[in-house]
Amino acid sequence: MDRVWVVSPGGPRELICPRCATRQYGAAASCGNCSKDLLPGRSPRFRYFAFLVSLLAVLSVFIIGIGAERIPLAQLGMVLAVGVVVAAVPIAIAPSSISSRYQRRARSQVHTNPELALQDLSRAMELDSENRALLIDRARVLRMLGRFWEAAADLRLYLERTHGEPASRVMRARLLLSYLEQAPGSRQPEVRRKAS
Repeated sequence: MDRVWVVSPGGPRELICPRCATRQYGAAASCGNCSKDLLPGRSPRFRYFAFLVSLLAVLSVFIIGIGAERIPLAQLGMVLAVGVVVAAVPIAIAPSSISSRYQRRARSQVHTNPELALQDLSRAMELDSENRALLIDRARVLRMLGRFWEAAADLRLYLERTHGEPASRVMRARLLLSYLEQAPGSRQPEVRRKAS
């Protein structure tokens, strides 16, 4: 089991570290007690390990290639080493930013824990302000929480620059914005000042 969620009696769900069973609050990326990575996807440490394995496999291919006539079963060793390289290199070079890992965790929590999903999406936006899809995801979560005017503001911000965005995503954003503008409470509350 990778992650464990529990519901606290008076509040939102929190993340329990699978290694040391410590409760983690908010949008924690790693355990505060044992430093276990709590985000989905491959951690940078795993990717570095895959890179080292692929380097060792390339080195073994080179060494086996040099002494192929003196090493028994050299061809089998070459095939295995090439297989390791083919398996490890894509893992080592695959892009997996921290913001995309926060976004993945938020998408998995949207229906079960929208408060933590909102925290994760806000953190992802801090890390990668150029990822415009985060605005749509955050607007969906804000709509679920009943914060319509904030969701509409995120969608308007997204729709300001749609050049290069997929047409289906732009259409979804426009439809969601039109729905939110018709919903009661979709306008930002006005702040009234006391007359002195």
